[in-house]
Amino acid sequence: AATGGFMAGYSFALAFAITGMFYLLTLLLVLIKIQDIPPTPEGEAEIRAKVSFKDMLISLKEARFAKICFLVFLIAFVSAQLITGFSLHGIKYMGFAQYQIGWLFALDGLVVVLLQYHAAKIMNRHKLTTSLVAGSVLYGLGYIILGRAQSFVTAVVAIVLSSIGQTAVSPGQNSLIANIAPGKNRGRFLGMQAMAIQAGAGLGMVSAGVFMEYLSPVSPALPWLIIGLICFLTALGFYRMRNDFTDEENGIVKS
Repeated sequence: AATGGFMAGYSFALAFAITGMFYLLTLLLVLIKIQDIPPTPEGEAEIRAKVSFKDMLISLKEARFAKICFLVFLIAFVSAQLITGFSLHGIKYMGFAQYQIGWLFALDGLVVVLLQYHAAKIMNRHKLTTSLVAGSVLYGLGYIILGRAQSFVTAVVAIVLSSIGQTAVSPGQNSLIANIAPGKNRGRFLGMQAMAIQAGAGLGMVSAGVFMEYLSPVSPALPWLIIGLICFLTALGFYRMRNDFTDEENGIVKS
């Protein structure tokens, strides 16, 4: 995203051309380096059973898992706003150049990379639901500040807050789902989680355009206020679920 922002400042055609070249390079590496090993008949049947769409839907009968998937959907929805929504908002309403958007995306990635290890150590001392609540709140604060930002410095503060929230939310949700998934059905649970993420991200990208078209002309900060409130509702959801898990499921390892 950061590189795209920099290249877009020079040429959109160049950005898409280089992106296409990387996809072709990836395709060549896969074709040359990765060999497909046909599974045995028993293994093929097992694989098909694990990726059954019907079985993934059945996994939602587990009430806790269904609630988490809904909250994961909301997280993906708000996360998508940073790439799509902020790219449009930053240029149209904040007057940023494309390269400045690129720097902010680079900052987002840098914060996540630098804090991931330290965030994991902190999270190990607390329940996963606590980390998810804190991360969702930081996400919300970052987005609300972003909607009100009138300077590059304020935007930096907002991006840092949302990035810190991301370092808590992303690994926390994955760990929580993996911990509550029955061993033999873990693939189904993780597959359903991936579907919730993709659905939320897709709707988030579409809604970003709708917000820019209909809400931003009323008030540029309004879409970000709504997104921030969704983050706070997500935090409330995880908070209300804090006692629904055992200590082991919630990431507390007893010595």
